[in-house]
Amino acid sequence: MRLALAVSVVANFIAVIALVALVPSYMALRDGAHSIVAQAGSVAASSSVADAVAEARDLITLSEQVTATSTSAVDYMRLAISLRPTGTTLSSVNYVRNTSGSQILLSGTSLRTSDIESYRKALVATGKFLQVNVPVDSLAGTTNGRFSITLTE
Repeated sequence: MRLALAVSVVANFIAVIALVALVPSYMALRDGAHSIVAQAGSVAASSSVADAVAEARDLITLSEQVTATSTSAVDYMRLAISLRPTGTTLSSVNYVRNTSGSQILLSGTSLRTSDIESYRKALVATGKFLQVNVPVDSLAGTTNGRFSITLTE
């Protein structure tokens, strides 16, 4: 009985934390929807067709910018994966976006440390990444072939 009570209290606590964590996302989505509806309403209220077309173009430009950002992250990940040398296996590819920019984190194993270095050089040679960081221990061979690479866009 006490166990069931304790489990229910913990579950309720977790539910409250999840709700609090989701509120900012909900507010952002709701505010975004209101601005889109307001912009669409202003297009309908325009007195001339030329104004409506200009506002529609602005909305399309905004949506293309959002789409281009999402697509480029996938393109960068595909590029990083495609440059992987033979004998090198990736175990994870993570994309992180924050206020300071975005990063792709590659983790895996390689048969030779020279392959890790050639992978790093190939990523740098693309010119697509601002930084390509490999921990020294991965290049020194002290990690039994395991490596991680951080790519900064």
